[in-house]
Amino acid sequence: ITHFNTRAAATISTQHVWPGGRSNLNLSGSYPALSERLGIWDGGSVMHTHQEFVDRVIQQEANVVMDNHATHVAGTMMAAGVNPLARGMAFGVPNIRSWSFSNHGDEMLGAAPSLLVSNHSYGQISGWRFNSARAGTSANPNWEWWGDTRISTTEDYAFGYYCEMSMLWDMIAFQSPQYLIVKSAGNNRNQTGPASGAPFWRRNLQGAWELIGMRPGEMSSNDGFDIISTYGNAKNILTVAAVNPIPNSYRREADVVISSFSSFGPSDDGRIKPDISANGVSLYSTTTAGNTGYGFMSGTSMSAPNVSGSLMLLQEKYHRLNQRFMLSSTLRGLVCHTANEAGNPGPDYVFGWGLMNTERAAQAIQNNGRSSLVEEISLQDGAVITRTVVASGTEPLVVTIAWIDPEAIPLPIDANALNNRTPRLINDLDVRVSDGTTTFMPWVLDPNFPSSVATRGDNVLDNIEQIVIASPIPGKTYTITISHKKPTLVRGTKIFSLIATGVGGTTVCQSGALQQEGARINSVQLGTINSVTDTGCSSYRDLTQLSARLSIGSTTPFTITTGTCTVENPRIIKLFADWNTSGVFDADELVATSPVINTTGTFSGQIVVPHSAIVGSIVRLRVVLRETNHPDLVSACGMFPAGETQDFRLIIENSLRDIAPLAVTGLENNICAREGQLIEIVVDNKGTLTASSIEAEARITENGVLLQTITENLPLAVNGLSLMPFRFRQTFNTQPNSEYVVTITTRHTGDANLANNTISHTFRTAAIPPNASIEANRCGVQPQVHLRASTDGFMFWYDRDPSGPLVASGNNITLNAMPATNRLFGGLNNFVGRLGPVTKNSEPWTGGTYARATAQPLITTHVPLVIESARLYVGNSGFVTFFVENVASGEIVSMATLFVTATRTVPTAEVGAPDDPDDQGRVYTLNLRIPTPGNYRISISYGDGTTLFRNNSIAPGANPYPYTIPNVIDITGTTATGTPHGFYYWLYDMRITALGCPAALVEVLPVNRPTPVVDLEGTRAFVNGQLVLNAGNPGSRFRWNTNDTTQTISPTVPGYYFVTVTNQWGCQGSGGLNVTVTSVVDPHQINAIVYPNPATTTLRVTSPIPVRAQLFNSAGQSLIAPQQADTEFTFDVAHLQPGLYIMRITDIANGHSAQFKIIIR
Repeated sequence: ITHFNTRAAATISTQHVWPGGRSNLNLSGSYPALSERLGIWDGGSVMHTHQEFVDRVIQQEANVVMDNHATHVAGTMMAAGVNPLARGMAFGVPNIRSWSFSNHGDEMLGAAPSLLVSNHSYGQISGWRFNSARAGTSANPNWEWWGDTRISTTEDYAFGYYCEMSMLWDMIAFQSPQYLIVKSAGNNRNQTGPASGAPFWRRNLQGAWELIGMRPGEMSSNDGFDIISTYGNAKNILTVAAVNPIPNSYRREADVVISSFSSFGPSDDGRIKPDISANGVSLYSTTTAGNTGYGFMSGTSMSAPNVSGSLMLLQEKYHRLNQRFMLSSTLRGLVCHTANEAGNPGPDYVFGWGLMNTERAAQAIQNNGRSSLVEEISLQDGAVITRTVVASGTEPLVVTIAWIDPEAIPLPIDANALNNRTPRLINDLDVRVSDGTTTFMPWVLDPNFPSSVATRGDNVLDNIEQIVIASPIPGKTYTITISHKKPTLVRGTKIFSLIATGVGGTTVCQSGALQQEGARINSVQLGTINSVTDTGCSSYRDLTQLSARLSIGSTTPFTITTGTCTVENPRIIKLFADWNTSGVFDADELVATSPVINTTGTFSGQIVVPHSAIVGSIVRLRVVLRETNHPDLVSACGMFPAGETQDFRLIIENSLRDIAPLAVTGLENNICAREGQLIEIVVDNKGTLTASSIEAEARITENGVLLQTITENLPLAVNGLSLMPFRFRQTFNTQPNSEYVVTITTRHTGDANLANNTISHTFRTAAIPPNASIEANRCGVQPQVHLRASTDGFMFWYDRDPSGPLVASGNNITLNAMPATNRLFGGLNNFVGRLGPVTKNSEPWTGGTYARATAQPLITTHVPLVIESARLYVGNSGFVTFFVENVASGEIVSMATLFVTATRTVPTAEVGAPDDPDDQGRVYTLNLRIPTPGNYRISISYGDGTTLFRNNSIAPGANPYPYTIPNVIDITGTTATGTPHGFYYWLYDMRITALGCPAALVEVLPVNRPTPVVDLEGTRAFVNGQLVLNAGNPGSRFRWNTNDTTQTISPTVPGYYFVTVTNQWGCQGSGGLNVTVTSVVDPHQINAIVYPNPATTTLRVTSPIPVRAQLFNSAGQSLIAPQQADTEFTFDVAHLQPGLYIMRITDIANGHSAQFKIIIR
């Protein structure tokens, strides 16, 4: 299961073309030819300093304000994936060019020749708009209506209207044929306006806002068809709708659900809009909250870049193969051609051509010339282009043409502009496909009945036409014909794009009798095939217009009756099925062989569809009857003297019942050994029927020896073609440094494929980590204890083993005193604790409801930790995702997606369902890893119908927050509005553990250590005339008030200098010194006289400028303190012992000092 931007990639199968994806296409956008080929126009500039964009955003305009929306959109296109959850579709693309949309038309015109794709997640405001800046009162309501009352007072003409900007965009695309513009469809469907009779704002004829007292009931609510505004209706662009995410990728049409806001088409002239669909709900991408900022947004603004970034990967693939880029018509046609079916069969005005499938589009490029055609062809005036293809049978035969149409002239903005059906198409190309007898036509939609299913006919509106032959005859040749209606093409020769898939088949071999007499086939009955051919004789009958639908693994009876045209002779029947659709009947494709039938008779048997058959393929079934007694003479190919061959079609479908384990999740190599290890699997219902009563068995071996076997039933049914996560209730214990093999087997009554019912998963637990080198030190007679540990993990300290309370946490901390037990134990990553209310009824909580609440608990962590499990009270079963988000940056650091089963006595999806006192809840493993201490919020997203209990009633005056485990984690409150402390959300009795595998506790005894002694006065010295202060205590850590961290410093200015010294045991000492002299110079540089020298009783100093004088003995001790600055000094030295002394003279003007040697007699 994937999430956020990676979930968007999964929705449209982009992740499958990434490096490591199942397609082996290895596309990321990291291709030099894509440099400066991707553009974005948005509300401001992309935050180029973000860690996902470093040196990859080229801002095209000066002085543009950085914009959060633009940054989020760009991230979905091309974020590097520093945060893997926010990885962009083309995460390796060299760069993106960024403009604001204020002058987009002219800028696009200039930039188009050098661009391949640009994204435009904005549009003209039309219809109803909720303006949150207004007061929301009756005098100043929030709702505004942006329509033009000169044209209509009930509907905004701009919806569906082909405007001046539409014309400009089409002209730009025509002039720069490799440039594809991607546009968001708009979010108008949930902008429905005020209630009928409520006030709203509307512009008058002068353009000023006027207050309308009552909304008329007949006004449009923007909640149906025809709500894509203005330039979203251009012809040569891709307009993108927004669907809900599909985390496990597309499997069936029902997976695709339109968002609540995405605007529907068509354009006024009935063209198919939107063109394509992609994920636009809850995308997690870059924001301007900082260089590591991320956040969620929804809208067609998000679905458009989901497409834009993926288009760059398709251009990358095409250029790698062809050394040139596709035309925009090829790229647009390819995306629409390979889309997954969504909504009504064929195109519609909700999803367009369907859900984008990047993988299928890339494979069409990869297989060009084999199983697909991707051509760019010139069409001249009056010309007709033909191509012949052979149907492969592996899939439907689909043919699409697309072209860049010249711009149309917008209709005048008057009463006729509203919903005008005049076609905007200029050059009307046509495509037809023929099998020699039947001509197949393209899809057409009727804008007057926008919800109707597409039919087939002459498409005179769209510059994309598509023909689908759902069940072509394998090996049959089809002719594609492209022409145009008008005698001449506007602006001359037209290059159009042709895409075809389901081609590249092999012409089937001949089979039949040389003469039309003798034995014949009277009837064939198999499934829905009920063929009767009991009149006349034929050597070969092509009955491929008759077909039967068979599912993988199914067994289907058949009955064949034989007859004769002349003489009764012995005969043998064989049935062949080209299961692999290779066009050749291989040796293992013989389905059945009859005994020798001597006269007219019946042959009955069964056809078993092998599991190797391809779902969706069309298989040729060949029935060969030959007059012979020897089975070896009956083969699928070749002519024979007498008998008959008949060909039919088998359409292969998914099994009705096929249950298989898909994966074992969470059991990774080097996980920590533990008691109560859970087993989580994903069960895949490959069948089309909902399956219940599924049994799952887990067989666990430890180092090759059977450890345990667990057998349980899934609690819920699994829908057809769907996945279901399942967690075994029973657990097993693991030991360190051991290898485990978990073999999963599923069982289900009627399972058509037993070959895929077992998978195995191997993992190895981590060895017990060596405990850290730890010590506890006391400094001198101080009561404090300094705890130190050398480790990459995190230490937890206790006052007893094994169940003592936590005393402290950290690798370098200080306790004020020893615990009362006078003992200390340290353990690497050794912590387990409980947090939060034990149950939903714990005091002071007095009640709550089952809901889909989205307010968030706020937590502060002090250590690296894991929220391992919590008790949940589930009102209705379904998926739920918890994720931990950094409050400052918005970065998601951890997440867990669960399938939760209802614990409420009477399950209900009702939001606000009352508390069930009998609901005991259930403990679920979360494993939310929070590696860095900080402030976080826990957010949630719900699957359809899932509800969880949360408290919203509390005893009067109570405030239970914070819930805390000291030194580990605190729940500080919630983001609920009103009274945040009056709510508690979802997670009860949380089990908190340290991050990383734990080591055993080790006792540590405090050791008395010396405190550093610092004597700056006694150790100071002048080196080369410069004062040096020495803190002593080599090998310690030093912190001076100058921010220096060395043992010695050399002050350059007078002042007070202070140092704190921390020795190797954490003991600290400090000292300071008031420095007045920082350097000494040659005495001759100080113009002072000291006399007499030698002296006996009196020593004098004279200077022409003010100086200070100080006398030291030979040991550096000051004997006479510095005097006030003066020009003359007299010192009494009669009491001094004879010997050598130093007189220091300091120039107070520049701080320079000189030393004079003085002799006392």
